[in-house]
Amino acid sequence: SVCVDVGAASDPRELSGLAHFTEHMCFLGSTKYPGENEYKRYLSCHGGSSNASTSMHATTYKFDVLAEHAEGAFDIFSHFFVQPLFTVSGTSREVNAVDSENSKNISTDGRRRLQILKALADPDHYYSKFSTGHKGTLDSTEQQQVPVRDALLAFHKRHYRPCNMVCVMVGPQSLDQLQEWITTRFASIVDHTNSESSQAQNQNTLAMDLIDQAAKDAPNARFQTTSPHQPQPPPSTTTTTATTTTPEINAPSLPFNPAFKPSIQNNQWPILLTTLPIRSMRKILLQFPLPSTQSIPNASPSTLLSHLLGHEGPNSSYAILQDKGWIQSLSSGSRVSDSEQSLFQIDIGLTEEGEGKWKDVIRVLFEHCRLAVGVARRRHELTTRTPDERVGTSELQDDVDALQDLQRIWNEIAKIRSIDFNQTSPGSAYSAAPNIAQAIMRFGIDDCLSAGSLLKNVEDVTTNEEMSDSTNNTSHDAFLRVLEHLVNFTNRLIPENCMVERCSSTAWKEEVERYGDD
Repeated sequence: SVCVDVGAASDPRELSGLAHFTEHMCFLGSTKYPGENEYKRYLSCHGGSSNASTSMHATTYKFDVLAEHAEGAFDIFSHFFVQPLFTVSGTSREVNAVDSENSKNISTDGRRRLQILKALADPDHYYSKFSTGHKGTLDSTEQQQVPVRDALLAFHKRHYRPCNMVCVMVGPQSLDQLQEWITTRFASIVDHTNSESSQAQNQNTLAMDLIDQAAKDAPNARFQTTSPHQPQPPPSTTTTTATTTTPEINAPSLPFNPAFKPSIQNNQWPILLTTLPIRSMRKILLQFPLPSTQSIPNASPSTLLSHLLGHEGPNSSYAILQDKGWIQSLSSGSRVSDSEQSLFQIDIGLTEEGEGKWKDVIRVLFEHCRLAVGVARRRHELTTRTPDERVGTSELQDDVDALQDLQRIWNEIAKIRSIDFNQTSPGSAYSAAPNIAQAIMRFGIDDCLSAGSLLKNVEDVTTNEEMSDSTNNTSHDAFLRVLEHLVNFTNRLIPENCMVERCSSTAWKEEVERYGDD
């Protein structure tokens, strides 16, 4: 698998879907293997398969094949990055292929709702960009100042450079053998931004200017900054250590830059969004813009919030609402997560009766959020008090007990994830290789396997004596950082920072009856 540090966030708005289009074009032959179908034919003849994907921040290519034919397949694959052809005829045909893919997505509920969500984002934010593309955004017309093929060549030259790529191979061959295959082939990749003559660089100045300007929209989403336009993270947001005993790792942690904010909708949050699904479903989703957790995967407050809000035990939101017969499912976690923002989501599947009680369902969830806010604030205040201030009143003792519960829950999550990490197999090579490549891009080599899986385990340091004992400072400080992040996040779990989506045919009919078909 190869992961390239570029995605739809770097698309020019005049050419939406260019990163995705470049992904398609890379498969259409190379100087050494000019046949457009040679790669797929080789894989199909030797028990293999291939795919690629373009996210907002990365483009990932992958294949698998029978082990004895791995070198032949990898030779063809590697030359997509060494010397791709990008023919004129292939460009025209592949625009149609992207358009066909977009047409298929239009009939998929997830894609439709994603595009509606993007329409609510800040129009100047990279997340609002249309990532797939279609014939209308990519086909060369007189209105376009830059032909799509010129933009394709400029985009590839700007972003498909050795310093922006991670290659991972998984196979039964020896590590030395796999390394030799990679180094001998990828060493031939030329960084054209440094090698071309000034005359060649000036030939497509307009296209390069367009690509360079668009690249500035994208934040630094990788472990180490390599692009000159991307800002270095502040020194205070990262550490130089990357072990399982330290929550932070050396990943970008940029200033909070949410795509979704009340000011975009005239400060009228919470807003209610009603969507009409193609498939039969009854859903309510609560979505809260929150800061990024990319630099703290092993101390992420989203991990604790997801566990608390999605818990299904007695007296949980799930248990209360299910006992009333209003919901079928409830889950929570990050829907969007990058170096500048995250979007925390609570996803509720409603029963037919619950559809009519949707406001009451939301009220229960907001009450749970308010409880989380109060608990996090009081527990954090407790940890910052001096021993003399922790006088043994019943209220303070309740806070101590609750803080111990938070620590216990966190440690239980850490232990469960540790067991999963140590006892679960990595899966097939076809999924392991791209997963590792993407993790290296985000978290670096040292943490690529463990980030988010080996959480910081904290000792119970909640009594007056233990919190004043200097020998417990390391564990106490670690959990204090978790609490600080938790307070910051729970303070944002409020209606004034929430987008509510109702997704059902009944909800749509109600809105049509209220406002009309227009």
